[in-house]
Amino acid sequence: AQRVALASLEARLNRQPSMQLERQRLYLDPNVEMPETEAFVSTTLTRLLDQRIGGRFDKTIKVRQAFAVMSSLIDRLEARGHRPFLVSGTLLGVVREGDLLEQDYDVDLGMLPGDGSVEEVAELVGSISGFRVVEEEFRVLAEHQSGVGVDIFFHYERDGRLWHATDIHEWWNTPFDLERLSVRGSQFWAPDDRDRYLAENYGDWTKPVAFYHMSFDTPNREDRKNKHGLLYLYSIMVTAIEINDRFVAESAARELRDSFGIDLTDRFNDGPLLEPRP
Repeated sequence: AQRVALASLEARLNRQPSMQLERQRLYLDPNVEMPETEAFVSTTLTRLLDQRIGGRFDKTIKVRQAFAVMSSLIDRLEARGHRPFLVSGTLLGVVREGDLLEQDYDVDLGMLPGDGSVEEVAELVGSISGFRVVEEEFRVLAEHQSGVGVDIFFHYERDGRLWHATDIHEWWNTPFDLERLSVRGSQFWAPDDRDRYLAENYGDWTKPVAFYHMSFDTPNREDRKNKHGLLYLYSIMVTAIEINDRFVAESAARELRDSFGIDLTDRFNDGPLLEPRP
């Protein structure tokens, strides 16, 4: 039966290469030694991780369309005397890749302290045809009819740092000035010390990584101590438990313990994910 199965696998592999069938062939063939198996495992997993890093599995925006929406919105804000600047994943993309990231979820813009208010900017963006707007305490969420989302974060000062926030998280940065940055032949405002800004947000930002979770992998993130943040952690931990995602479950348990004093970590084996964040 093993010889018949192996012959069938080899015939199918000759017609159509397949990682799954190749794995079965290596498993069934008694003549295959460790070096060949090691080469298959190393080569296949390297290719899959590189494909994920390249965004093949997680393309969420159309770069040309998102860039056009971003440029148009920035033009309208600058015409009213504001200085919106590129932040977060949008800045990471244009600095590291020279363009917006295909695997990003939306466009991220910032406003320095004193540069307008949430209410003022929400009213302005809402008056532009094609935009739907939601106001938060420190953010304007603008969704274009094309499906492109733009988050406008209003920065504030605290303890000698600049902060921006959602209802759930807040992120700090060393104070910075703005300077012009060229992207696709257009000029946009951006933090002047981009290396420091990106290092504070992402750690080693110079190389893409295969997996990234906004809620757990940003070094400068703090959980806001409110019911929104608590229920957010609850929701993602419930989902992680249901789909058996140990990374997210342990990470959420750590944040519940460190930020809200709800300690569930004794349900897990000790590991680095449960250690307090630096």
